[in-house]
Amino acid sequence: ENSLFDELRKKRKELADAKGVPPYVIFSDKSLVEMCQQLPKNKKEFIQVFGVGEQKLKKYGDVFLEIIKNYHN
Repeated sequence: ENSLFDELRKKRKELADAKGVPPYVIFSDKSLVEMCQQLPKNKKEFIQVFGVGEQKLKKYGDVFLEIIKNYHN
């Protein structure tokens, strides 16, 4: 079974490939690690994660929150 970190990395790679940018442009590893530690449940919590600003929250918040939620259910 994949860890949550693996799942988040997979989604990050998918998004990066679709945009033709390196994965760290979407989120840094540090951001993904913090997502795994903090397990944000909503946008208010998600924006507290290192490296998440308004733009990234708007673009990617729902996608990553969904992965985190599904992983823990």
